[in-house]
Amino acid sequence: MSNSNFRKAYFQRVQRKQTEIIAQDFHFSVEGKVKNRDHFIELYLKARAKMSELENCFVNGVYDKSKDYGYLNLLKVLEAGNYQIKEFDYDYTYRVPATLKCCDTWLELSRFTNTCSKCGTDYNGSGQHLASRVFWGEETGEAWYECY
Repeated sequence: MSNSNFRKAYFQRVQRKQTEIIAQDFHFSVEGKVKNRDHFIELYLKARAKMSELENCFVNGVYDKSKDYGYLNLLKVLEAGNYQIKEFDYDYTYRVPATLKCCDTWLELSRFTNTCSKCGTDYNGSGQHLASRVFWGEETGEAWYECY
């Protein structure tokens, strides 16, 4: 019997080509095969514009390449001309954790204890519902906060 609220963990294979510009003290990469220098810059900027962790590069929610030090450093490296362009084929496998539906949201079960952000229910890595935290450590005399 299958449970539509639980998805088992599985292994995912990734195969991709990556092009990298390598210079002393700098390393830049883009996914895919690159035709030329301008194509590399184009792919690099597209990838950077999607990176939310580059908050200082966004003005009113719009990516501004003139504020992106990574991009500005890439231009300096390209202008200096002392770099190598190399293509790499990556082939690796990684584990995609199991997921469980709780409160109509999929919860990733990637930790020893996984807590639903909406209702606070705890689950183990296999999706089993755990007892309320007030009972954690009861048999050993510990408090729940000592059980992490």
